[in-house]
Amino acid sequence: MARGASLTERGKLSKEFAAELRLYRDFDRDGTVYAEQVEDVDCEGMSCEAVVEDEDTAEILNRVTVLDSGHFVANNSDDVHVVLPHRGIYLTLDRSQNNAIAKHKATKSPLSFGAWMDDAGFFVAVKGTYTDGVDGEDRAARMAVAAGERTGSRPAADAVWPGSMVGTVLEGDDKDDILRGDAELTFKMETSELYANFVNIRNYDKFGGRHRMKEVEKGRKNRLAFRDIPVDEDGNYERTYDNNSLPNSGGSISGAFYGDGHGETAGTFEKFGVLGAFGAKKVTTN
Repeated sequence: MARGASLTERGKLSKEFAAELRLYRDFDRDGTVYAEQVEDVDCEGMSCEAVVEDEDTAEILNRVTVLDSGHFVANNSDDVHVVLPHRGIYLTLDRSQNNAIAKHKATKSPLSFGAWMDDAGFFVAVKGTYTDGVDGEDRAARMAVAAGERTGSRPAADAVWPGSMVGTVLEGDDKDDILRGDAELTFKMETSELYANFVNIRNYDKFGGRHRMKEVEKGRKNRLAFRDIPVDEDGNYERTYDNNSLPNSGGSISGAFYGDGHGETAGTFEKFGVLGAFGAKKVTTN
């Protein structure tokens, strides 16, 4: 597929097109602002809706629409910047009104960072604001999204998917900084489990320097690992880890396989204060 050709043009928007969303909003607690996950998120087709309840009020905090890939890489937009081809995937930065993630009630358009592959896309959106319907204040929010044409089945053989991860920081001095790293996902047919590793994580807001997590997993401050992720018969996967389950050490991950022959995989994760999304393309193992 030529970069810029949309899923609509290829007739790919079918009942199998699906999206997933992780959303963290700023929450003011006694004068201190925290990034808090919105748990009530419902996705259907290209749209996800996040609802937050404050006291007696339930409001649609965000309605997020994952726009078609043709919009995301539109060549006529001065706001779209191809950052680099990273491991065979073109990562782009976009702050246009037609970016990959359209945000409901936004008072400042978010910065989207990610990529469309052939059948799936993965993005983080940061540095945008929305108006809180409860107190009327502008709040920052950040999100991770993966979407595309799902395969709908589990892989039938061992395989490896190398690719890219994008992310942002939820707390501390690096909050809302943009991250990029290497992704590698490995499926073992014998156990129907997936292993995900994200390494060489760089901070674009710190001149590409290595991002160091505060927590340490086996002494590696620049690696995020997720092990023993069960893959169901529809090709979807997710796992939440206990904070004391070394070497997994907390966090959660979810995703799916996309395209013919499970050619791509994409998903979202959170761990060690990093909110991220990833995408990768299959390489068959012996």
